[in-house]
Amino acid sequence: MTPDGNGRVRVTEREEVRAREEMRPIEEQVERAETRISLSPVASPSILGFFALGHASWIVGGFLANWFGAPAAGSLFFPFLLAFGGLGMFLAGMWAFRARDHLGSFAFTMWGTLWLALGAITLFLDGDAAAALTTTNVPLGMIFVAIAAATWIATIASAWRNLASLITWGLAAAAATAMAIGALTGATGWFVVAGWLLVATAVLAWYTAAARLFNTMAGHMVLPVGQLGGARRRVSLDAGLNEPGITEGW
Repeated sequence: MTPDGNGRVRVTEREEVRAREEMRPIEEQVERAETRISLSPVASPSILGFFALGHASWIVGGFLANWFGAPAAGSLFFPFLLAFGGLGMFLAGMWAFRARDHLGSFAFTMWGTLWLALGAITLFLDGDAAAALTTTNVPLGMIFVAIAAATWIATIASAWRNLASLITWGLAAAAATAMAIGALTGATGWFVVAGWLLVATAVLAWYTAAARLFNTMAGHMVLPVGQLGGARRRVSLDAGLNEPGITEGW
């Protein structure tokens, strides 16, 4: 390097060639470096979550609507409530976190823990489901107040997803509201209303899960779910959108 007339350092052509030759081994190492991407695909947790919601809602709804006759029938089906609704929905909620399904991670986990708790309470009461669910019980009523409030929020959030999800969570929210009123007031008619609302929830949940399953397997629309205006305008704020190995949660 030699200074020019203004005192600035000037790089000679020979020095520039030498610098490029010194950098060449580093460039070759970078070119030879292997890039490894480890994929961990996540299937749609909502299929399991909605099927589990349907199973549990069908069981409890049928009981509250007096389909089974004897209260002792709870000793048979409430263990299945623990497995179908509780464990199934809780696992769906956990996997929804991996799939970045914000609505599913919140709603499935919340209802999964509810079914786990109700199933466990009934088992502790020797299967007396009537005593657990259909009597004046202020603590249980307050629990359902909280569940109803959170589920109404989930219903509103479903406006940015599709009509099938919105109706399903809306029916579940209405059922939880009816349960809260019945437990707080002791008016047995509200338990029957809650039962029929849960039956309706089960039907819509099965349809929503089947739609996601069929549409995913076929690769095109088989069962419509009713895309809403909010879903068409939604812009994802997730930094990992379209990240390899992550599929759409819904």
